[in-house]
Amino acid sequence: KLLWKHAVGPAWSSVIVVGERLFTQEQRGEIEALTCYAAADGKQLWAYETRDRFEEALGGVGPRATPAFADGRVYALGARGRLDCVDAASGKLVWSVDALKENEGRLPIWGYSNSPVVVDGQVIVFLGGEKNKALVAYDAATGKRAWTVPVGIESYASPQVLTLHGVKQVLYMGDTKLVSVLPESGKIL
Repeated sequence: KLLWKHAVGPAWSSVIVVGERLFTQEQRGEIEALTCYAAADGKQLWAYETRDRFEEALGGVGPRATPAFADGRVYALGARGRLDCVDAASGKLVWSVDALKENEGRLPIWGYSNSPVVVDGQVIVFLGGEKNKALVAYDAATGKRAWTVPVGIESYASPQVLTLHGVKQVLYMGDTKLVSVLPESGKIL
């Protein structure tokens, strides 16, 4: 039974459900928005907006990644490489970094579509480019870069956390290789 319906701006982002809240990313004209809706009725609770617009002919307009939630915060990677950390209750910005610029990445033809993963106090995203700073971890609390690992120039995959043989690790499929790293240090396993 349909309980409610609410239109959102164009995007390829999925929705995450955390308690009684729904979080997603959407495009609103020239604005890329990280949004929060009430699960009960679809009412918008807040929107964090940046003046980022991504558009390409085949995929259309909007962000491509799904936000991540951890410890009362929402982390979102925009289609143009901005990584934002927002307070999940209020929508207020905690920190933001132009991760594409900071890591000398290369904007993929279809925009950044990898969703952040948060593990052991690190927010991990793929940024690519020729400077060997492709897989990057930021301190989840401060937004300071913690480590980088070369995994290729361009990819649209999201990092995955799993435990193999008792070792928690992050797997990433780049365009040149599959890499496994320790989340706290980026050490390649």
